[in-house]
Amino acid sequence: MTHKDGDWQGTRRRPDAPVPIWIKLASVLPPSPRPGGLHGVPLRVRAAGIDISATVPGVLLAWHQTITGDW
Repeated sequence: MTHKDGDWQGTRRRPDAPVPIWIKLASVLPPSPRPGGLHGVPLRVRAAGIDISATVPGVLLAWHQTITGDW
């Protein structure tokens, strides 16, 4: 479902300036259950893939309200 800019009116808030934040990648990119752990994952993936156990810097540009009213 796509939205035009006006469709978000009232459900999106932007800070006056971008806000520096820390992002726990495993919270936004939860790992898939993998029986046997990394067994069978190619070495090139293990060497160059994203380490989702990391916490990385980011920038908050906007809040969007959920269907339950949370921000």
